[in-house]
Amino acid sequence: MENSSDKITILYIIDVFIKMAGAERNLFEVITRLDAERYTPIVMCLHGGKLVKILQNSRKIDVVNLNLTRIYTVKAMIKAINIFKFIKQRNVKIIVTYHESSDFLGGIIAKLAGVPVIISSRRDMGYQLKKRHFLFYRIINNLFDKIITVSDAVKDEIFKKQNVPWHKLVTIHNGVELEKFYIKVDQDSLKKSLGLEKHRLIVGILAALRPIKGHRYFLEAASIILKEFPDTYFLIIGWHDDENYYKELKDFTKKLDIEKNVFFAGGRPDTAEMLSIVDIAVLSSINEGFSNSMLEYMAAGKPVVGTNAGGTKEG
Repeated sequence: MENSSDKITILYIIDVFIKMAGAERNLFEVITRLDAERYTPIVMCLHGGKLVKILQNSRKIDVVNLNLTRIYTVKAMIKAINIFKFIKQRNVKIIVTYHESSDFLGGIIAKLAGVPVIISSRRDMGYQLKKRHFLFYRIINNLFDKIITVSDAVKDEIFKKQNVPWHKLVTIHNGVELEKFYIKVDQDSLKKSLGLEKHRLIVGILAALRPIKGHRYFLEAASIILKEFPDTYFLIIGWHDDENYYKELKDFTKKLDIEKNVFFAGGRPDTAEMLSIVDIAVLSSINEGFSNSMLEYMAAGKPVVGTNAGGTKEG
């Protein structure tokens, strides 16, 4: 085994590290699968939560929570100095950034600190970016040695709108651990625990309850389908952090008069088990870099109906 001093230290900087969403899952999977004899991963998040404790306690990986909500403040500038010192002290050789605030802050500091390899990981189609972000990206993109995109659709979008040289862009699609879906499930018992009758068709969606995921379109489609197939269930699997939006969706089911056929299961750790009872899986996203849910649907052997958003057709 190599000495710890010979290991390559990689610093991953991410905006938010609270719940297991798309970018967070990618980062989690990458760092927990690195060769521990060759690499020392460190995570630095601008704002952290439950995932910080999971990595620190169960995986024994260093995580630095900066507790920053904005990067254009005096507090952020002080933190930037601390990040610079941290990079030097830990002899960081590679920096990988996730999301725009980490790209802006991490990319500049990494270059000033003389980090040999600087990488940006782009996970979506830039739906939240404003004109000023595109302008700033056109300036700082030169700082990155490579820009990893989650799909060719994201790569094309960055190439067109941010003037990035094509050779800097590399697509690495999300993956899924197939073994997790090679399971035996007592489907009747699971359906009973959810209040579902066992012989009825189930159309399911696996997505965090956020407007960008298009749950309203899923419910509108449900209301149309139920006119012809009134015994169909519609199962919504996904956590929410906005109570008002959750209530809005619940009220929408009442407005459509479909509340008896729609079930909100909440966030579930047993994704493979839940998907085993789904007959048809849906991706209703308005904007999507490359959907993890779509991969899980296919891993579970389910037919998928999806919107043509971002990298969906690359799945």
